[in-house]
Amino acid sequence: MRSMKLLALFTALCLMTMICPGLSALAATNYSNDTTFTLNGVQISASMVGETGAGNCWKWAQSIYKLAWGCNFSENFKGNEKTGLNLLANLSDAQRTLTAAHLRAFIMQTTPGATIRVCACSSECSSFNNDGLSCGHKGHSLIVADKNDDGVVMMDNASSHTRYYTWQGFCNSWKGYTYIKYIKWPGAQPLAANSVPADGGTVAVTGVSLNQSSLTMNVGESATLTATVAPENATVKSVEWASSDASVASVADGRVTALKAGTATVGVKTTDGGFTATCAVTVKKPVAQKALTKTGGNGTVVLGLGEQLQLVPDFATSKGWTVKGAKSSKAGVATITDGGLVTATGEGKTKITVITQNKKKATLTIKVVDPSVPAAVALNHTGTIKLKVGESIQLQAAILPTTATTTFTWATSKAKVATVDANGTVTALKKGSCKIAVRTANGKIAKVKIKVVK
Repeated sequence: MRSMKLLALFTALCLMTMICPGLSALAATNYSNDTTFTLNGVQISASMVGETGAGNCWKWAQSIYKLAWGCNFSENFKGNEKTGLNLLANLSDAQRTLTAAHLRAFIMQTTPGATIRVCACSSECSSFNNDGLSCGHKGHSLIVADKNDDGVVMMDNASSHTRYYTWQGFCNSWKGYTYIKYIKWPGAQPLAANSVPADGGTVAVTGVSLNQSSLTMNVGESATLTATVAPENATVKSVEWASSDASVASVADGRVTALKAGTATVGVKTTDGGFTATCAVTVKKPVAQKALTKTGGNGTVVLGLGEQLQLVPDFATSKGWTVKGAKSSKAGVATITDGGLVTATGEGKTKITVITQNKKKATLTIKVVDPSVPAAVALNHTGTIKLKVGESIQLQAAILPTTATTTFTWATSKAKVATVDANGTVTALKKGSCKIAVRTANGKIAKVKIKVVK
């Protein structure tokens, strides 16, 4: 059913509002009046019913029934709008009170198309008659279009007729209505008294907390967050989990998995009451290691800005020497701690020296590059390319590191021999030789020789 797909979308959005700044709370989300729902196999939309506006909700509800089932309340459902089929006849006043727990119990027993009549009782209206009706017509009629464990889609006669509510959102939106007068739907039987929580039989949720407010993880690691719903004896303790960026950190039943470097907010939301708690998650790329295996030079390592490298002084520990300290020739390029942790701080080259107590030294050259700027460019062809007059070939440029971004400028040394367009397509025009070059935005160049023959 299309409505279930829409309902799942809106449910996800409701959870995301608690962890994503800029999204407002969705107590009630309007569908389009033309959104269709399947009732009794018939596609029904709010725009198909004309009897709307103040005082017309009951007539509107009857019209929807007529469209879906081809029958009327009074003729086919054992009663009229005054004494209609009352499914709450066996319930106490407390069980009819408009709470999230009671509403859930009512609606989860309905089928799509059920009518709910809510009543705004005055102070002197504190009880129900045997038929479940009170307060005359001080009420409002709603049509259940769809439902699941998270909320309910309803049709009503407001300016936008079809709305999605969470359980608590419905109660908040209709808090002026104190009681459920009655519920009816095709073929339904009165609700049993033990099917709805009795007065004092439910304990509402008052809050939720997480065992951690922040997590720092390496890519590939997992951690488990525990949600504690208050009070301990709350009747409905189920929760939903969500991540503000599931590509950085995903979450399922509280288990957080770090997927890539970045930040995300993992949030939990109670089913009852919509209370929330969040945990800030920072995911880091694991620190690589480099073994210093000999005294003297140990080669060159390229790091991106901000990256770290842990040096392991095998040249000393394998011989029982004690490491005394370490230094960087250019701290503006990379720093090193006494424990051997190198941090790239600026573009350029620096020499890292690790010194032992007996004055043995091991060195390592660190080259720091900006990973967003090309360090080199290469073409998909090398050497000399032979073309006949009139032939074409597509050249492609690749940059290193692959995380860099740039624009390319193509040029030919002899336009009469061969041309190259903005996409790297070379066309041979005349016998001779020339060079085709590609240049990155920061000046890195790659060239290839073209030889044109007849």
